[in-house]
Amino acid sequence: MLQNEVIFVNNFAILGKISKEKITPLIFSYRGKSILFLDYETRLRFSVYRACYTAVPAEGCLMSQKVKSIIAEAKAQGRKKLLEHESMALLEAYGIPLAPYFFIKDESEINLAAEKVGFPAVIKIVSPDIVHKSDVGGVIIGINDLSSMKEAISKIRENVARNQPGAQVTGFLVQKMLPKGGIEVIVGGIRDPVFDATVMFGLGGIFVEIFKDVSFRIAPITEAEALDMINEIRSRKLLEGYRGDTPKDKKAIANIIVKAAQLIYENQEIKEMDINPVIAYQNGAYAVDARFILNL
Repeated sequence: MLQNEVIFVNNFAILGKISKEKITPLIFSYRGKSILFLDYETRLRFSVYRACYTAVPAEGCLMSQKVKSIIAEAKAQGRKKLLEHESMALLEAYGIPLAPYFFIKDESEINLAAEKVGFPAVIKIVSPDIVHKSDVGGVIIGINDLSSMKEAISKIRENVARNQPGAQVTGFLVQKMLPKGGIEVIVGGIRDPVFDATVMFGLGGIFVEIFKDVSFRIAPITEAEALDMINEIRSRKLLEGYRGDTPKDKKAIANIIVKAAQLIYENQEIKEMDINPVIAYQNGAYAVDARFILNL
């Protein structure tokens, strides 16, 4: 075995066997905070890392390094909420499929935005002071040309000034408007004081808000566990072709759940994660919006 080879372990029994060989460095992936973990770390006297980015600059860890940079900048500015384009960048770093997007500071950049995103498009306000964009008139959909894009930005400025005076306007997120025919689902996460990083799944709208039809797991999870989460909710039939509708791509949804679970698991600074909506189609699923709250 090479002296600098890194071993990844996810089982305490295997951990004990490897430790006797005095192989270092050793990375152990564990779930939550555990006295057993602390005991092993103390007794076996080797280096233990929660996530790979703290240990080695391997290719698979670059995503965590990018996320850390975004989070560090937000914390340096005293923000506990990531901005819209920062949130999308976190999802992008973990390979979560997205509706194409582009951040602009003002109307002078709409030509570049249109070139990057195309039409039809959606424009969303980007502000550290606004949590629910739609409530203040901060979202306009169905934009089909440059003239409409410029008008939409002006209208959003007016809406925000009227509905939330004093809110700082950082810029605007221009996003490709996805086609109809999909079903909205939600992938969320919280950092629980007992279980640490957890991930949640449910269908959008009343199914989560009123019926509380959701499933939870402790992160990280496998694709099989993610599929179980999908199949546990009572409203899953809507994803399976209810009343003649086309069935939706459960594997694509599961892929997003797995990657979202890894995201919150590897980044202790994230307190809450809300990827809402994710739009699921017969082939594929795409995140459209996301909100991240940090521990300051």
